[in-house]
Amino acid sequence: LDFQLHRDLFVISLILQVLAVFFIFWQASWTWYQCSYQCTPKDFAKKMHTITGMIAMVLALVQPFQAFLRPSLSSRYRYIFNWSHWVIGMTAWCFASVTMVLALPMGKTGLNSVYGYAPNWIMGGYILFFFGCNIVMEMLATNNDVRMEKNGPSGMALSHLNGPAVESPLAPPTRSSARLFVFFVHLIVALGVAITITVMLVKILYSHSP
Repeated sequence: LDFQLHRDLFVISLILQVLAVFFIFWQASWTWYQCSYQCTPKDFAKKMHTITGMIAMVLALVQPFQAFLRPSLSSRYRYIFNWSHWVIGMTAWCFASVTMVLALPMGKTGLNSVYGYAPNWIMGGYILFFFGCNIVMEMLATNNDVRMEKNGPSGMALSHLNGPAVESPLAPPTRSSARLFVFFVHLIVALGVAITITVMLVKILYSHSP
């Protein structure tokens, strides 16, 4: 179940990312935003928003191709895939988080100009909550007994020699019910944050409509 959720949610998120990037460039008439070294801090933040967003998009697109090429569970090179898959995923998330934070002061969104620093607190709180959920998942994935096999997808237990894994044929994930509970709590909070920011943006859009 964990792996199926991991796979299906990734596919959904990738589709949403591709659509978001498509509509952004469509709205910008397919032009890449340029900014010289003499531009203002806000203009530079807009340029960095574009760069970090594209890096996050490229890293997300790399993941499924890497998954198709992953070695078998018995391969001695499997740990290389496990670690690279985890590192690329977390790096993409970090770049995506930076991209969203850089979007807050942009005039196009109007979030900071209308709502002040409330969106910053919301985004900052969610980022800290995400890291907290990862720590809890790590603790739940680590069994008290010494085990040589790797944990399941939500565990991402870095304490194991071969690194985080997305599958485990040796044993079912430990404390799976608790880990699923943390997962769904995080999902609810993430959706709440997304809906809140979306409502803010829609209100700003309608306030500027004729």
